[in-house]
Amino acid sequence: MNLTFSPVYDRYSNFDRLIVLSREHQVFGWFDGTVVSEKGETIPVERIFGWAEEVCRRW
Repeated sequence: MNLTFSPVYDRYSNFDRLIVLSREHQVFGWFDGTVVSEKGETIPVERIFGWAEEVCRRW
């Protein structure tokens, strides 16, 4: 897999009230590059919209 991620929107949320905690960092954007299938085929990827995120919750 060889992908480049080009972000277009960065969302951050932080809620911390004693016993309830919710932190989210999400970045939305476009993926470009290539991926390899289970059969070993190289598949081109062009402007596929997606996201990457990190989430932490406690309650």
